[in-house]
Amino acid sequence: MKIHSNNIPQADILEDVIKTVIAVSQGWRTFQDIASYINKGNRQGRYYRRAAEILGLIKNRGNTSVLTALGEKVIGTNATIQNPILLQRILSTRIFQRLIAFVEMKCIPKGVTRDEIIEYLGNVTSDIGPSMLPRRVMSLLSWVSALNIIEERNQRYKLKGTVMQQIPLLELTESDEPILPRTSNLGEYRTVHERASGAKREVAIYRDQAKLDRAISGFTQNRLSKNEKSIRH
Repeated sequence: MKIHSNNIPQADILEDVIKTVIAVSQGWRTFQDIASYINKGNRQGRYYRRAAEILGLIKNRGNTSVLTALGEKVIGTNATIQNPILLQRILSTRIFQRLIAFVEMKCIPKGVTRDEIIEYLGNVTSDIGPSMLPRRVMSLLSWVSALNIIEERNQRYKLKGTVMQQIPLLELTESDEPILPRTSNLGEYRTVHERASGAKREVAIYRDQAKLDRAISGFTQNRLSKNEKSIRH
């Protein structure tokens, strides 16, 4: 399944995404308010608000933003990019799962170039024009670099040697997302999605069967109870 452009952040500075959450916590509700708080233009205000929403830290109703329970937790603990909640949320999003898995697959022996990442993400995303995609890629790379997950050397990107020590256990919210894909095209994701859809159908069948079994059991018990009463009388 391809990732829609609306679910890919286009906010370059991760620290300002956190500032966006802080702004909302302090009553700066509109994208214009947020833009003013983080000292950017109104368009950037929308971008950063959407980035915080993608991470599940705020939710928007029209042009009014409020904190989610997770956003309140970030504010109440450590509203910086060092907060492990932030790291977990980023690594649990579909676009970063695919990006990091792709870099991991390509990191030996020489790493992956920005153009290779752009080409790969072009295959697994939708509704992103060719001029917009490189900018989205730079936002993604900026985030993982700020989190000390990926490093750039000689215009190639590799996972840092300590990355596995930094990454917590992930709460994967997407049942059709392959872990560490073996290929860089969409085919593997489509296959996993089809398998997951099949599994969901089986679960639905089992659930319906369970309902039927309970109904039959209840009907049988009710009949037995009535028979016992008639025998007593």
